[in-house]
Amino acid sequence: MNKIEYAEGIENFCKLVLEHQREAEKTRHVPDSHRLQRVLTESGRKYDKVIFRWDGQAHSEVRYFIERKTGDIYGAKSHLAPNMNWYFGNLLTAQLWDWSDFHGRPVKDDSVRPVGRYGPYTRYMKI
Repeated sequence: MNKIEYAEGIENFCKLVLEHQREAEKTRHVPDSHRLQRVLTESGRKYDKVIFRWDGQAHSEVRYFIERKTGDIYGAKSHLAPNMNWYFGNLLTAQLWDWSDFHGRPVKDDSVRPVGRYGPYTRYMKI
């Protein structure tokens, strides 16, 4: 994945996640003061952080990390580190996932398979 594809992929991913989250907020009847305001990225050396920022709240949350070399999307272990056990596809397959819940889940992505559960969430890995 070259730099231009990666930059476009990040931009499209942030728009897609924001769109899915806002649709889910409408169905869950989330008050306007607590709706997701922006999905931002912060560049790092190996990974870019995907940060969620809500209206009416001072804090933000790092939800995903994207590997710069491959475009693979991982969950966040903390604000500083990705969790390599939580794989959420790739920037090229992001449109095949549903991003409306706390974590993404594949809708049509055949490049992943479920490997376990953590509470209500299923973990996936590359095939």
